[in-house]
Amino acid sequence: MARNVPIPTGSIFLLASLLLIGGCRAPVPDVQPGLDLNFADLGPIPLKVAHIDVVEDYAPTRTPPHVELQFTVPPDQAIRRWIADRLRAAAGDADLTIDITEADIVEDKLPVEGGLRGAVIDQQNRQWTAHLAATLSLRSIATGRLIATTGFHIEHLRTTPQSATTGDVREAQAELIREAMADFDHMATLTLHQDMPQILLQPEP
Repeated sequence: MARNVPIPTGSIFLLASLLLIGGCRAPVPDVQPGLDLNFADLGPIPLKVAHIDVVEDYAPTRTPPHVELQFTVPPDQAIRRWIADRLRAAAGDADLTIDITEADIVEDKLPVEGGLRGAVIDQQNRQWTAHLAATLSLRSIATGRLIATTGFHIEHLRTTPQSATTGDVREAQAELIREAMADFDHMATLTLHQDMPQILLQPEP
């Protein structure tokens, strides 16, 4: 014969608390593509300078067609990460100033084909173009005299199709920044070797 076994009041309270905690647990937010951007794996570039200063002439904007502030890592922040990860001041009698003169992304709507064919194909309907530029200035600490100055500019673009989801768009934005910064890394190292070889040191083994 079945019997009703009383459950202690404290046990009911504990069970209810556990159910409440389990049921109200906040979902883990999705990681935004691009937040893991870093350049440490490329290795440091030691420079024979006392200090590396970064200034920014370009001010990111939300004014169309500019969309750089929609990106998880805007290009000016990506450039600052590159400088922090790649360049090392290893003592010297001059200071290096890096001026970020351009760090924008412009969005253009691409024309798409209409009619029956346009209705059945997945067309590229959006284009982002990244413009990155920097000026490097080497100045004597003792006299304040400008020893050398140089600069470079890169442009990189990427398109997305009509079928792109919000997740696809975020990933494409992250890819654009990664690819543009790969170009930036190439041009920056080339410019240093060509125009400021006197401050280049051999990397540590």
